[in-house]
Amino acid sequence: MDRDGLLLKELLVEHEVTAAIVRRIFHEAAAGKSNRAIAYDLQRDGIPTPSGRAGVRWEQGTISYILNLSLYWGVPVALRTLTIPVPLHLRATPARPRGPTGERLYKHKTREIRRDAAGQVTLPAAVAPALVSRDVADAVHARLAWNRQHAAALLTAAEARGQHDYQALLAGGFALCGGCDGAISVHHLPSTRCCRVASRHPVVAGSGVDRV
Repeated sequence: MDRDGLLLKELLVEHEVTAAIVRRIFHEAAAGKSNRAIAYDLQRDGIPTPSGRAGVRWEQGTISYILNLSLYWGVPVALRTLTIPVPLHLRATPARPRGPTGERLYKHKTREIRRDAAGQVTLPAAVAPALVSRDVADAVHARLAWNRQHAAALLTAAEARGQHDYQALLAGGFALCGGCDGAISVHHLPSTRCCRVASRHPVVAGSGVDRV
């Protein structure tokens, strides 16, 4: 359905190959595997990303997006996002990839944001076959919520027992932002051997902690 309310597709049909990948992601997440570990294993196994483009890697954010897309457990929704213009002061350039306090800048003139619930349209279930059961989806979301709630406490307890190994924790993706206590994610930079470290808390420019 487009922004004028016109139906663009009558229904979606299950794709045998990609549906199996989605089911794998959901079942591994329900079994307790982290989003980062799922992405790593998909990359290791040579599974193509949703974009299908060569050189694009599986990332934690891609796994999170898939696990939170209600389409996959039989609740298709239209008009989920809204395209908005990006102000000039938030546009990235080769000389200014990030803002003065480390805030994110955007490469394009527009970006998509999630619409509020009132602006979205729930479609009939027959529009898209469910690839996983609602029970599996609920188990995944319960596990993700538990991880978010207990991540900081688990790291703190391990440190108090003297059982932490910072190198191992960082390699495994278990790192928290010192500014907001949110999870720190690592994004591979195309055509380089570097990674960019990101969190919801702005990174101070020139601090030397935004790349590893």
